[in-house]
Amino acid sequence: SGIAAHVNLGTLWAYGNSRFAPYTEQFYVGGANSIRAFNARQIGPGRYRSTQRRRSYVEQTGDIKLQFNLEYRPHLMGSLYGAVFLDAGNVWLMRPDAQRPHSELSLDNLRRVAVGTGLGLRYDMQFLVLRFDLGIGLHAPYQTKRTGFYNMNSFRESLAFHFAIGYPF
Repeated sequence: SGIAAHVNLGTLWAYGNSRFAPYTEQFYVGGANSIRAFNARQIGPGRYRSTQRRRSYVEQTGDIKLQFNLEYRPHLMGSLYGAVFLDAGNVWLMRPDAQRPHSELSLDNLRRVAVGTGLGLRYDMQFLVLRFDLGIGLHAPYQTKRTGFYNMNSFRESLAFHFAIGYPF
């Protein structure tokens, strides 16, 4: 049994004649190694949310990243371990972008953070760890049909399942 914590803060700046950093260098949150209640590139930047699901993978990246993870890892039996986790974070842009409104870093947008919790199982084979996580969204940084801290549209929509190899951090 143990507790693991992880903080990830990053920033990048496009220089020269470039206004934006290359896509492969931009930050994103969500997914099996980030905020596990959301899928990869499902949140951010800021409170922006893509209206086109086909383009959301490309549009939901940023220049600044802040992420926090806390995980309790109890030993269950044999090579099987459990996990209870809390994840929070988002990405933001350095400069305003007309194509992605409300995505730049500002005092108002700094509080736009996705929060999720969940449960997981880890099977430790000494040389390899198989990980199964069920993330439950608690708060989305973008506008939803609900108000208040728990603003997920429905419990079913707030679930995300991840299978991964190795620990998330």
